Amino acid sequence: MVTAGIERLSSYLAKIKGARVGAVVNQTSVDRNFCHLLEILASSDTVHLIKAFSVQHGLFSELQDNMVESEDYFDKRFSLPVFSLYGKRLEPTDELLSDIDVLFYDIQDVGARYYTFIWSLAGCMKVSSRTGTKVVVLDRPNPIGGEKTEGGLVSEELISFVGMYPVPIRYALTVGELAMYLNSRFGIGCELEIIPLTEWRRWMYYDDTGIAWVLPSPNMPSLSTAIVYPGACLLEGTNISEGRGTTLPFELFGAPYIEPRLLIERVRKENLSGFALREHRFRPTFGKYKDELCFGAQLYVTDRGSFEPVLTYIAIIKAARHLFGDSFAYRNPPYEYDYTHLPFDILSGDEKVREMIDADAPIGDFRAVFQRQILPFQKEVKEFLLYE
Repeated sequence: MVTAGIERLSSYLAKIKGARVGAVVNQTSVDRNFCHLLEILASSDTVHLIKAFSVQHGLFSELQDNMVESEDYFDKRFSLPVFSLYGKRLEPTDELLSDIDVLFYDIQDVGARYYTFIWSLAGCMKVSSRTGTKVVVLDRPNPIGGEKTEGGLVSEELISFVGMYPVPIRYALTVGELAMYLNSRFGIGCELEIIPLTEWRRWMYYDDTGIAWVLPSPNMPSLSTAIVYPGACLLEGTNISEGRGTTLPFELFGAPYIEPRLLIERVRKENLSGFALREHRFRPTFGKYKDELCFGAQLYVTDRGSFEPVLTYIAIIKAARHLFGDSFAYRNPPYEYDYTHLPFDILSGDEKVREMIDADAPIGDFRAVFQRQILPFQKEVKEFLLYE
C-alpha cells in the first residue's frame, strides 16, 4: 500500500527538535486517518508551529474560482495566523519566512502545469533561498501517473502563474520530483528535502494507491476530473463552458451556440482514442453562461492508456472554432494575474498552438510539435526521479 510523506513525519520531527516551523497547506494535507498537518504540528512537543500559508481557493477550498483572492487571517481552529499566497501576494515576503527554520509543503497536486499550487511552492522555494529557510516537501502521488508526458513547454514571453517555468502541461512527476528539478535546473538553490512516498510506482493512478481522494480544489471533485483536466482546462481560455457550475466540471463542456452532433462527428474524424463523447445539455449555476442553456457533451475516458487529454481537448476546441466560427471566441485577459496575453496562450504555453488551431492543422502536427518540445525535458528530469 502506498503511503504519503505525511505518514513518515513523526520520525522527521525528532530530527529538528526545537525548530520554528510553518506549513503551506490546504484541505488535502491530511494523513490516512484524516488528521490535518496543522493539527499534527500544533500538537507536537518537538517543534514550534508559528504560522501557516494558504494557496489558491483558501485554506479549505472555501473560495470557488480563479482570481478570487483570500486574505490573511487568524484561524481559530488552529490558533494560528494564516497568510495568503493568492491575492495581494503570490509568494511569501522575506519577512514572513525569516522567523521560520523549516517550511513544510503538503498539498495534493493533480499533475498539470496550470494548477497553481506548484507555483506557490516554487515561490516559497525562491524566497527560502534568500532567508535560509529549509523547505521540506511531504510527497504525494501524481494522481494521473508518472509515465505520460503531454503538451508543450511554456515559452519565455508567456511565463505566468499557470506556468512559472518551462515544463510540459502534463509533466509526469510528483511534487517532490518537480521541486528537485526546479531547484536544480533553474538555480533556485534553496535548502530542499523531500520526505518520499513509499510503494508508489510510476504506472499508478490515484485509485491504485489505496489513499482516499480529498478534492484538491472546488472543481476537482474526483480522479475522473483530474484525468481530463490537462486538456479540459484549455477551455478556460475560450468562450466554451468548461462545466464550472455543474456537478461534473471539466468532464462536461458546452455553449449556447454549439450543435453537439456536428461537433462530436468532427472530433471523431481526428482518430484519437481512449474516450467517448455523449451529447448533453446543462445550465451552469455560476461561471460562464450562468443560468443559460448550454449544448455540448460529456467526455468519458474509456482507456486511460491511450487517452491523450491535451490533444483531445484541442480537437474539441478546433472543432468549435471551425464549425461555429462566428460565435466561438478566445477569452480576453485578465487571467491568473496576467493582464496582457490571451488566457488561451498562457495556458497552452505557446501562441503557436492557437495559430495552429486557427489554421485547422491536423492533430498529428500538434503531437509532433509537442514531442519535439518535451524530449529535452524528459531527458533532464531523469536524474530527479525518486520512483520507478
